[in-house]
Amino acid sequence: MTTYLALMPKSASNAQPSVLDMERAHFVKDRFTWLAFFFPIIWLLFHRMWLVFLGYIAAIAVLILLTPYTSEYTSGALSFVFSLVFAFEAGALRNWTLQRKGFVLRDVINASSRAEAEQRFFDKLSGAAPEEPTGAPQDRPAMPPLQSGGSGVVGYSLSN
Repeated sequence: MTTYLALMPKSASNAQPSVLDMERAHFVKDRFTWLAFFFPIIWLLFHRMWLVFLGYIAAIAVLILLTPYTSEYTSGALSFVFSLVFAFEAGALRNWTLQRKGFVLRDVINASSRAEAEQRFFDKLSGAAPEEPTGAPQDRPAMPPLQSGGSGVVGYSLSN
């Protein structure tokens, strides 16, 4: 499951947003982004993240300026760690950029795909009951009642 951040324009009403506001909604994955790891500049320009792009260029310039003062292994390790941290924080940086552009975080959704995240978000927004996942059993077995060992500890105990 992936966590998605649902952002809508600030102008969208909280009760019932317009169709145009729903079309402008963004769903940002909050996880490691492979494209941001391997192609960070292309990823930043594609998402129009201009301030983050300038910050990225400044950070790379600092790493390049530090290269003569460090060994090649250290500068390579610093570059790798910087790329790794950037790829982990790419979703948060995109969220920050969208909020600067006037979008508001409306919901956090756990879903296996973007389409499922959109479906859950818009179902919740419209007030519709969520659908049962396909392939899920309709009759779920009841959970057995919890047994109390008398010790007040929840979970497994050594006594029978």
